[in-house]
Amino acid sequence: MPGARGHGRGRPSGLIALATSEELPELDPDDAPLVAALAERGLEPRPVVWSDPDVDWAAFDLCLVRSVWDYFHRPAEFLDWVERAGRAVPLWNPPETVRWNAHKSYLRDLEARGVAVIPTAWARRGEAADLAAILAERGWDDAVVKPAVAGGSLGLRRVGDVAAAQAHLDRLLAEGDAMIQPFLPSIGDGELSVICIEGEPRHAVRKTPRAGDIRVQPEHGGVVERAEPDAAEAEAVATVLAALDHPALYARVDLVRSPEGEPLVIELECIEPRLFFEQGPETAAHVADAVLARL
Repeated sequence: MPGARGHGRGRPSGLIALATSEELPELDPDDAPLVAALAERGLEPRPVVWSDPDVDWAAFDLCLVRSVWDYFHRPAEFLDWVERAGRAVPLWNPPETVRWNAHKSYLRDLEARGVAVIPTAWARRGEAADLAAILAERGWDDAVVKPAVAGGSLGLRRVGDVAAAQAHLDRLLAEGDAMIQPFLPSIGDGELSVICIEGEPRHAVRKTPRAGDIRVQPEHGGVVERAEPDAAEAEAVATVLAALDHPALYARVDLVRSPEGEPLVIELECIEPRLFFEQGPETAAHVADAVLARL
């Protein structure tokens, strides 16, 4: 196995699995400060591919879920791994948090707890959904269609030609649940991502899409810069953290602005978010301390 077999469970040795994907066997480069911070505390961080069948997860003292950026291509397999790994080793974030966060319906839960989220129309797998009727009912002149289990803007499509977008929605519903959200012009100014460790905001970045695009991820040409939340954004993040009733060592709150200027939650990432250590290297120390405290 690409780990340590035969490791005793009598007392912690600090052998830490950093779960990643086949495409990133050595982790996303952004995690380098985290690896260094763990090592500085006398721990042994090791990247381990979550889908590798030969890994003995019980050989580790703790598993930290990191760049598992292929999980949404095979969600059932991933959630099965989460359960198995979670029985073998302390998993952070824990299985119940990962399960809850794996489907975007968590936005409905947050909204029910008083969090201002981006308005969303939901469509269930296998059911017919009339996109034109949904847009008319909601009064949305422009919208975005995307799957309810996804990441990295996978399957995201802005509605231009309604017939083409309807065909895209139909394809999504043949495979899983889908969601429709209004397109907010503020996305051109970027999303604010606030990185929270142990329920405390630690640093924030603004992700701005390249001209003519709506995807803010760096791999799609988005620009990432350190940012400071204003009072309204800080209050929105505090509301999210207060509403979160699932254990979370780490979480990333992504905010956009409504046409009226209100901060809205567009994503709450508790599975495998990029934590933007490059823009906030000091946050890696907080993550490492949280890991050490759990051993």
